[in-house]
Amino acid sequence: MKFLISLAALLSGFLLFAQSEFPVHQNGLIYSDNAVGKLKTIVDSLNLKFKSCGPPKTFYSLPQGRGHFVSLDGNRAAEAMNDIEAGISLDKFLSKYKKAKIVRNLLVVTYHIKGYENLDISVFEAVGHDREEQIEVDGATAKDRMRLGLQNKWIFDFDDKVDLQDGIVEAFFITDDFKARALPPKYAKMIAYADCLVDTSAQVFHKSAKSSGRLFFQEHANQLESMGFMDYFFKAAKRPGHFGSQAIDTAAAFSDDEVEMERMERDFERRWKLDSTWREQRFVKFDSLKNADAKFYPAFMEAVANAGITQASDDFFEELVAHYISPQAALELKRNRIVVGGCSQDQSPRYHAQNIAMLAAETTNWSIFLKSHLNIMNDRFERVSDGSYAFKARKTYVRELEVLDINLPDLIFGISIRIGNPSDGHYFSSISRTGRALSESADAARFESEMLEIIHDRELDSYNRILICHLFDNYNYNLDDKERQSRNLGKLQVAAATLPDYVATHVRFDEYDRRNR
Repeated sequence: MKFLISLAALLSGFLLFAQSEFPVHQNGLIYSDNAVGKLKTIVDSLNLKFKSCGPPKTFYSLPQGRGHFVSLDGNRAAEAMNDIEAGISLDKFLSKYKKAKIVRNLLVVTYHIKGYENLDISVFEAVGHDREEQIEVDGATAKDRMRLGLQNKWIFDFDDKVDLQDGIVEAFFITDDFKARALPPKYAKMIAYADCLVDTSAQVFHKSAKSSGRLFFQEHANQLESMGFMDYFFKAAKRPGHFGSQAIDTAAAFSDDEVEMERMERDFERRWKLDSTWREQRFVKFDSLKNADAKFYPAFMEAVANAGITQASDDFFEELVAHYISPQAALELKRNRIVVGGCSQDQSPRYHAQNIAMLAAETTNWSIFLKSHLNIMNDRFERVSDGSYAFKARKTYVRELEVLDINLPDLIFGISIRIGNPSDGHYFSSISRTGRALSESADAARFESEMLEIIHDRELDSYNRILICHLFDNYNYNLDDKERQSRNLGKLQVAAATLPDYVATHVRFDEYDRRNR
């Protein structure tokens, strides 16, 4: 295990050493002026299209109610569960189970997710308080119970520890039944604008896409049809050392000897620098072999055809495809594989998403570009890649969206507000990551004002007002100006105090919420 952790850290460290994150063009952006110009034309067209649309449909908030959270653990938990199932009143329950804990008067929201083996799950969650105050129940059962009404009834879950004799029961006792409210038209317009820009039918990856690595430790490297050609290329072009399993001195790698580990790191750095010099000349070397070896280019074309069939390739091969075939062909290969990082220190999923966004921008594939770019901004990958150790080096790239003449506030709020009847494929943002993105915005002052206005809006449901509280808090936390942070915190607390009293009592702003919202 020590070997695996050390090796992962070593590889990730040299990836960061090689490039801070993404290459930046002379315009200061991660996309070229040519790509930005093409994308702006598309945005102009979409903005005009949106203006000509009729009124947006009615969107509803997630169902929200009010209740108390009760928990009891120990050898009476199973008995308590049976009483709850039988419909015991709250007062009788608390009288009978003196050790039960209760948190009173919580805003409770409910929503549906897909659980293990694609099962429908209904989640009931206390908002503005500890996220542990959350209960998951069978979706169909919950829907039936909600149709009958849940006022003065229980929603509960039981976790048995030892043969049902010892465990923990957790429950919400609902005092005000769940209701969904129609969102005011201004917010419905934001959501509709987001759906106009973020193609709800588009998927970054093809349905048949396979999970893979990016460059290192490919699980199925021996199955990649393109690898035979790449080995041919590397040997003929005298690449100074393959990176991956061949680059590691296994005897040293499995050693716990710190001296051996240091020697391995020095050796890896030396090889990395040699390989980086070679990579800078890769197209020159490719062209040289193409002209000197009659079998070389046909072998490359055969590998390209095979990669399209097997849906297996890697970054290096796709670079060659983009350069010698077309960016469209390389984009299709990239959409055939989902890069999964080896750990939170592995930024490979971000590189893959940025490469997809870059190729999509160059080929004016707006739908794929925007979703992939938003995935980078929201760190939306199968295994999150935004480890805290690299937090400062990894940006959200909101500036790349600002230069495209997008109505960014409407887009940001349109994907941040939560609704119960979204369009299929509607994009929902990460509140914590989006808050950080706003701190990098050139128009941060406008976002501050609009967020505070939304929090103050009593026409909007309490849950969404709380979410925007957390959006503002994450934004403020990531500002460099400490005096501004202090002033903003005061403004946020004043705005949050306008929430219903029982909600405002529980709303808090701390590190726990920044990590989990």
